[in-house]
Amino acid sequence: MNASPSSSIDATRRAPAADEPLRRHVATLLASCKPGFALPGAFFTDERLYAAELEHIFGRHWLFVASEPEIPEGGDYRTFQIGPWPIFIVRRDDGSIGAFHNTCRHRGSRILLQDSGIAGATLQCPYHRWTYDLDGRVIGCGATGEAPAAQRRLKPVHVKTLAGLIFVCLADEPPDDFDDMVQRMTPYRARQLEAHHREQPRVLPLRGTSGAAVLAFRFLRRDRPGAHVRAGARHLRSLPERPPRAGSAVGARRPAVG
Repeated sequence: MNASPSSSIDATRRAPAADEPLRRHVATLLASCKPGFALPGAFFTDERLYAAELEHIFGRHWLFVASEPEIPEGGDYRTFQIGPWPIFIVRRDDGSIGAFHNTCRHRGSRILLQDSGIAGATLQCPYHRWTYDLDGRVIGCGATGEAPAAQRRLKPVHVKTLAGLIFVCLADEPPDDFDDMVQRMTPYRARQLEAHHREQPRVLPLRGTSGAAVLAFRFLRRDRPGAHVRAGARHLRSLPERPPRAGSAVGARRPAVG
């Protein structure tokens, strides 16, 4: 999450002189904006602006990445690519969540190659089979001969949870605005988004001009997580369960009026 306006202003004032060319460049882009018009195309294609957004926004603030039901059991993981940074989150056997850069300490290879999956009790790089525990410590060096205890552990990523939602921060020192976000989000009862892992499809009639029935599928599975579908399915289930009237099939013509 972005810091408060006052903290952002303070950070700008403390920015090194090297950022001055960037500020001038952004000021030039802002000056090209016209009231009542969309942003100029440069805001969507300018490489310097994109790099600045990665560094100053995505690389320094809290980012929502997943919900807790997406990694329900020990060894479950999800990977993400945030700009140039590959990272992953993993559920430990004690229920806690770890987050690390998805880069092996040996030769920099990706450790977890899939979007999501089950790693089990350890993580193993496919290149030289260096093995890590779920706390990021090296516990095996394959056939390379190095001593595991002498190796650097995986680089951690700051991670926090809020009402079933998982946030990460890539900065060395994360901003201190997470507690403010907790206070703002708590009334919305985000934990209601936590759902059962599986649910049978249901056919429910919808009131509307066509009277069509729709098939509401539940996609929150271990291989295809999607808690947002749950929120929509709740509203569908609140509709009356009765069959559509005769002649209300999809594509049926309505009687002419007048």
